[in-house]
Amino acid sequence: MGPINIIDRELVNSVKWDISPDTYDIRLHALNADYDEFVIINPIYENWILNYIDVSPSSSKCQMWVKGDKWIAKKFKKSWTPKDGWTVVETNFKSEKINEVVLIKEHNQDLPIYLFDEVKYDIELEDYNLKHVWYVDPKFTTEPIWARSLSATKNPVGIKKMGFITPNIVEELDVIFISYDETNADSNWKKVLAKCPFAQRVHGVKGIFEAHKAAARLAQTDMFYVVDGDAELVDDFYFNYQPSIWNRDTVHVWKSRNPINDLEYGYGGVKLFPKHIIEQATSWGVDMTTSIGYKFKTMNSVSNVTKFNTDPFSTWRSAFRECAKLAGNTIKNQVEDESVERLDVWCNVAHGDYKKYAIEGAIAGRHYGEDNKTNPDALKLINDRQWLKEQFNEQL
Repeated sequence: MGPINIIDRELVNSVKWDISPDTYDIRLHALNADYDEFVIINPIYENWILNYIDVSPSSSKCQMWVKGDKWIAKKFKKSWTPKDGWTVVETNFKSEKINEVVLIKEHNQDLPIYLFDEVKYDIELEDYNLKHVWYVDPKFTTEPIWARSLSATKNPVGIKKMGFITPNIVEELDVIFISYDETNADSNWKKVLAKCPFAQRVHGVKGIFEAHKAAARLAQTDMFYVVDGDAELVDDFYFNYQPSIWNRDTVHVWKSRNPINDLEYGYGGVKLFPKHIIEQATSWGVDMTTSIGYKFKTMNSVSNVTKFNTDPFSTWRSAFRECAKLAGNTIKNQVEDESVERLDVWCNVAHGDYKKYAIEGAIAGRHYGEDNKTNPDALKLINDRQWLKEQFNEQL
């Protein structure tokens, strides 16, 4: 059997039903200009329907395949006229299920769909014109929310509810501790292990972005916590927060307490990252936490004290970097008045160890950020440890 010549569906749709079946078929037949033999498919069906009926027989008559009161396909010769007549074939489908290969698969774009397994289902032919819909397990939502669907046609006339899909969410999310050269990293790591014995550590990876990439490779859960090497967890913080299905693609940041000036905001706080966002990222802005994802959520509680003041350089470097980011407007959705207020505190308030270096680093960072607001390449240098060391030595 050679190729089947099928008349375009839009053309077929343009032919309106006439009270006379003969006139209707004459109009359908007139759509052909090129083929000696051709097939017209009822536009309520897709072309895949020919996988289920045998249209290979040739006849001078118009052959019409039907199922019940619906015609499915008609086959004509170019020479056909109504005088040649019709042959009606009651369809005996080769299979009663539509193969998954031809189905139209959709998912709810508002959901992190990677949490929901693909559905495997062959639609019954009698349900060809219904959209088959699976919903989110009601344990995870307060109202019916669809997750995935299958259709055998682009124009379904109704919905068939297929049941629920449970998202692949584990009770305990992975925790990754990232350290480089912090003098208090080991003691902070012990506190992390005390709260989360299954926590893992990334140590000595050069580059903030690269270290987070390494953390994502270690993580086995869809989201994972990141604790910085200089973060000392507070007693009442625990790794037990579980985002809803609507926030599984959102970067979460807890507040941190600054030991030098007592500010409490996201600087140095524990983060909760969607694994797939870190894995797929190819670049990032000056402030990685707020630039890596398009959705960002600030948590109201304090997770840790960021003890960056362990030596002169670490203190100066941390103050310089943060104030350069604040002054350079590099933090996504930052509020200007809030940033100015924090900068004023960084540059004027200090107590505790190495407070002199905190003030000097903050002032230098503020000037650098203000001078380079429109120079992203210059601002990115604040993430280069060697460059920061050179700036520190020059200032000394």
